[in-house]
Amino acid sequence: MYELPPGHYLKASDGTVTIKKYWDIPLYSRAEQSDLAPQEICRHIQDLLQDAVRIRLRADVPVGCYLSGGLDSSGAAALVARNFNKDVRPFGIRFDSDRFDEGKHQNLIVSFLNVNHSFSRSYCGQEI
Repeated sequence: MYELPPGHYLKASDGTVTIKKYWDIPLYSRAEQSDLAPQEICRHIQDLLQDAVRIRLRADVPVGCYLSGGLDSSGAAALVARNFNKDVRPFGIRFDSDRFDEGKHQNLIVSFLNVNHSFSRSYCGQEI
């Protein structure tokens, strides 16, 4: 069993096999990197994230997003609320066990963004 590298496909035809690259992440060369100030790098990343959210939020109704309280979902909720749709409605899950519950973090983000939210409580037993 063999594995294809990321961004490649395999074509088998007439007894021959070829592996071709179809996608790659464009990276800056070392020379280009040295010319970028940290603020420029941060701005570039922010622009890329905003574009990624913008192309996925073509809606004329309120938008919901899952908010776990972690970095990824908090960042996504903030991008939506601050830049695209003030009527974002985060939702999430709360747990009875402090070991799994991220309610403290969820509430901080909801308060910071000043948005309506909905959290459901999970009633999972010890088996999970």
